[in-house]
Amino acid sequence: MENIRNIQVPRYRRVKTPEDHVQYQVLVQAAVRSWHVWRRYSDFEALHGALQAQCPNLPAPPEQLPPKSWPQMRPKLDARREGLEKYLRAILHHSEPGWRASGPWGRFLEIPELRHGCGDPLWTAQSWSDEFRQLAALNREVRNILLKRDLGSSRNEVAVVHQCTLRAKQLLADTGARGLALERGLRALANAKLISEGEERRRHDALVTWRDELNQLNLQESYQQNAQRHDQLVNHGRTTSASTRSTRIFGNITSSSGGGIGGGSREARETEETKGLANSDLLTLQRDRMATQDGQLQQFSQILRRQNQLGTAIGDELDIQNQLLSEFSEDLDRTGTKLNNARKQLNRF
Repeated sequence: MENIRNIQVPRYRRVKTPEDHVQYQVLVQAAVRSWHVWRRYSDFEALHGALQAQCPNLPAPPEQLPPKSWPQMRPKLDARREGLEKYLRAILHHSEPGWRASGPWGRFLEIPELRHGCGDPLWTAQSWSDEFRQLAALNREVRNILLKRDLGSSRNEVAVVHQCTLRAKQLLADTGARGLALERGLRALANAKLISEGEERRRHDALVTWRDELNQLNLQESYQQNAQRHDQLVNHGRTTSASTRSTRIFGNITSSSGGGIGGGSREARETEETKGLANSDLLTLQRDRMATQDGQLQQFSQILRRQNQLGTAIGDELDIQNQLLSEFSEDLDRTGTKLNNARKQLNRF
């Protein structure tokens, strides 16, 4: 369950639909996230009754609810808001954990990690969005790890390749399991009518895109052994080619002196570039070629880092845009509800 550190009731608002009433904002601050819910005074009364009914072996909650008084003037509403905040904080900081472990408490605060009997999280629209952003960030982290692994493989850094492979496998396994829970959470939110149909489609499309990216990362990670085997074969081929060329060169030399290590039976096959070069010149040429390849590899590494930075920036911007679209969709839904109510009142008039 989420480790809740503080609860506040900072403000209230008047709502005209479906009837004139007052809602209180309950701000929940946990260890790694914060969220808020809006609750009526009747919701607090229902919570108080449910805690007493579900926890009969426990004493009454440590604080009583503030009285409900009429008319609802500003000074009385401010006093009630302070009383409701005191009530919730008394339960939060009390030594008895039974109330905080109960289902009514978790449903009242919409705690994301509260478990149903079936084992699925109790999702809210905000907690679902937070979890999706975390999974998108994990995909970017896995991509960076795989790039680091490929760079280590090109430099024959076996320890780096091994560590990156293990870390990538762990993150991919954890991300895949959390993604399945996120898919079930989206269906639960849609079935409970906690999000609109348009919002459900938008989130589903984002989830499909995320899943495709995860599948590509899994495919890239699974090719690691084949890529390493290919590199080993290429390196072995380069070594064999260099050894063969040296053997042919030295064989030709020893043949002219009447025998030796080379055997003298092989013919020298030099290229136009190496023809006429001494052994020291051949070594110098080889070093120059390796230095050129190292420079090209360094440039490629810089390009990859730049592309990674651009991808991260684009991902962050997409997260912001998705959040803005989500808020805009919620505003549209609220506006549509208000327009429908106004239309009904106009028709009634």
